[in-house]
Amino acid sequence: MTKKEINLYLLNQKSQLELSKKVPVLLTLEWERSFPREPGVYCIYCEGKMIYVGETENLQKRMNHLRNSRHHVLRRTLGEKLYSSRKDFEKATSKKKFPDDIEADLVKFMKVNLTVSFVTVYLGRKELEDFILKRSNTNILNKKGKKG
Repeated sequence: MTKKEINLYLLNQKSQLELSKKVPVLLTLEWERSFPREPGVYCIYCEGKMIYVGETENLQKRMNHLRNSRHHVLRRTLGEKLYSSRKDFEKATSKKKFPDDIEADLVKFMKVNLTVSFVTVYLGRKELEDFILKRSNTNILNKKGKKG
């Protein structure tokens, strides 16, 4: 493929993702199972604005990760951004969750404010993720330093 063909492919995939249905982040087992066990790219939106772009080899498994602060950086980033001023705040890591009250409030926030869209991608997931991040004008939580 030429560079022009690659850019057209990525632009088409990005358009499909933008046009795909945005579903509420319900964080239930039934919600998780509604996603395919296929590779793809997904976007998380907060009140309609894109805040996170990710790629995965298994969309269903990755949505399961959104249910646990130890398994998804978006949960840890949101939790820190929203609740770090609390007296009982303890930073979550890949080995430790937030305190229970913060976890509960984070789940409530996610269910009320977040939606997710996805597109299955068998070739070029990482390239599509980077393509979207580089062209994003919004404040993407995983953009800083890593992709931008």
